[in-house]
Amino acid sequence: MKHKEMSERTVRKLIETGIDLFSKQGYMSTSIDQIVKKAQLSKGAFYAHFESKEEFLIRILRESFREYFEGLQHILDRKNQNLMDSYMESSKLTLKESYQKGFSQLLLQSAMVSRQLPNVHEKLKALIDEWRQNLIPYFDEMKKEGLINKTLDSERIFTAGVALFMGYNIQHYIDEQVPLVDMMEVFLEILQSDRLMKE
Repeated sequence: MKHKEMSERTVRKLIETGIDLFSKQGYMSTSIDQIVKKAQLSKGAFYAHFESKEEFLIRILRESFREYFEGLQHILDRKNQNLMDSYMESSKLTLKESYQKGFSQLLLQSAMVSRQLPNVHEKLKALIDEWRQNLIPYFDEMKKEGLINKTLDSERIFTAGVALFMGYNIQHYIDEQVPLVDMMEVFLEILQSDRLMKE
């Protein structure tokens, strides 16, 4: 096996292990020793790719968001489709996969500790802003096509969507009988409502 392939495999194994441990134990309660032990790798292998645990978390967040963006855009950019149906299909799939892989829990954990980790905080803000900028054009297009209420502000739609995503994930984490996919039905009701409540 070539060195590059081995390096990529090592990083992938570390990331998968990091998501698993951070999502279950929390960032602060997980050590690099625990990560490398569970991944069956050496500490040297970790430091060959990451300078610190904080940089490692940032890489995990960046990779996870990238996978989400690519999956979403692949579905939403298909030709001859109902944009709303495609958005709902993609979002339901993402909700389930994110939770099963531990990314939803990791995102919640990261948000909780990010104020104590300025670099993580800035990166998380940038990633969420990128998420916003990726979705707003689709919301605008849905408004043009009459699929959602044209009076709704696309930025506020995004903010409401993230709030629902986080809220449903917290509830599902506490009580698995709260179905994650219900979030999308609630979000659809908001998108198709007659008006957006003003603050």
